[in-house]
Amino acid sequence: MPSLAACLAKLGKKLSDTDKDSLKTRSKELQKEGFERHEADVQAVQEAIDELQVERKDIVSQLREKVAWQAKNQIETSTDAGTVTPTETNQQLEGEPHGLQTKAKAEEFIETPTTQVQKTVKPTPGAQRAFLPDGSSIETRYVLRDASALVVSHDHTGKINPAYPKELQPRDRERAASKLQIQTMAAKLNPELLGASAKVSDGAPIIGPDNVVESGNARSVATRFAYRNGQAKTYKQWLRRNAEQFGFTTEQVDALKNPVLVRERITDVDRAEFARKANQADLASMSPAETAKADAERITGEMMAQFNPSEDGNVLAESNRSFVKSFLGIIGQQESTQYIGKEGGYSKRLADRVQAAVFAKAYGDERLLAAMAEEADPGIKNVLTALNRAAASFAQAKALGIGKQLDVTPSIVEAVELIRKAKNSGVPVAELLSQQTMFHRTSDEAKLLATYMADNMRSAKNMGEALSYIGNTLVSEMRRAQNKELFNRQPATIRGIIEASIKRMEATHGEPAGQQQTIGAETNQ
Repeated sequence: MPSLAACLAKLGKKLSDTDKDSLKTRSKELQKEGFERHEADVQAVQEAIDELQVERKDIVSQLREKVAWQAKNQIETSTDAGTVTPTETNQQLEGEPHGLQTKAKAEEFIETPTTQVQKTVKPTPGAQRAFLPDGSSIETRYVLRDASALVVSHDHTGKINPAYPKELQPRDRERAASKLQIQTMAAKLNPELLGASAKVSDGAPIIGPDNVVESGNARSVATRFAYRNGQAKTYKQWLRRNAEQFGFTTEQVDALKNPVLVRERITDVDRAEFARKANQADLASMSPAETAKADAERITGEMMAQFNPSEDGNVLAESNRSFVKSFLGIIGQQESTQYIGKEGGYSKRLADRVQAAVFAKAYGDERLLAAMAEEADPGIKNVLTALNRAAASFAQAKALGIGKQLDVTPSIVEAVELIRKAKNSGVPVAELLSQQTMFHRTSDEAKLLATYMADNMRSAKNMGEALSYIGNTLVSEMRRAQNKELFNRQPATIRGIIEASIKRMEATHGEPAGQQQTIGAETNQ
């Protein structure tokens, strides 16, 4: 193509000087305009390239993070490594926080498959949010586990798993109602209720990174029991059909002997507190004893220092408002609202719950807790009322860190059980004590308490006063020890404190009038 200069030279003879100048000027303008357009195009292309590079870097960064996360969090079972035996699994889990150091006991509890099986399938990287009853949430991911790999709190008969962290299970699975619930659930296992859910209390159970079930023990135990009894066929078929929905293949489901869909917790949490919150939704179905035990575990020493009911034992009195507010704080806003009236007052149900929690904190014995909620005999109820009146002092003594040598609660529990046995057998306590053999002997401290209680069965007030004196003496002893005021003093003993309390009551109120008849109807004075 001829250049512009050549064209102009050819036309030079035909064009005037003015035309030539105009053409040259126009040519320069066109060149400048073309350069500017070109420059703009180049700049636009460069900006697009820069944007693509930034996007590429983000993608590469995300991929690197994803690979690092998988390397850190996946519990892999290599297909090249073959299967994992139950023994190998226990060895891998040794030293984990849930306490599989008690390996022999744990192996005895865990249902060992008859054949070697894979224990896990690689988790999907996708995370799902699960909400607790108080509105807070955690992140989880779906994983498959063999039923025998899950560390559950109990088996279907209520037998305790020694490898399970005790602080994570507020439910009493040894109760007949819990056993029936699990066995009924296994017989009518509904897969749709064991899948996706936005709640921690529903759907697939939630486990920690060590396979410990943190929420959904009943669901997990029921599923294990269903597999054991051949009642999980429908569940396994459902799991195969819906595997893709949860990020798995049917081959991965089939790789496990007894596959179970669970959610593995990703979010770091205070484990015991998470388990407590996760079980809040179950509180309505908890027995009063279970609720009291769960509440007691959350009452701190600082809270007990605030406990100051009125002289007649009213825990909702103005003097005790600080403790009540703290108590409402530990049970959570969701539960607290049911105990507050329209005008802001507290209900009697709250008083009952507070008293039961303090009772559990003081004595910590499940038999006493159950009796407190379920005992119908008037005489035994008088004894329990007396224990209730003295509970605050014993709870405070425990909060101060009372040692075994001054812990009188085992003697109290022993005495109450002796009185209940006397009542059920229809004989006086003294006669029951005389019938004891060398293989079953009551401690001297429990004998003193049981005899005093039997003599004062008609007066919960007197028994409560005597027990409160014992509790207050223990508190004083603990404070003296903390202040190092025990020099030149004979160390106190449980028996000595009990005897001093009984002598004080006899000096104040005189010896009881009638006593040691067969324990029957008494009055609460």
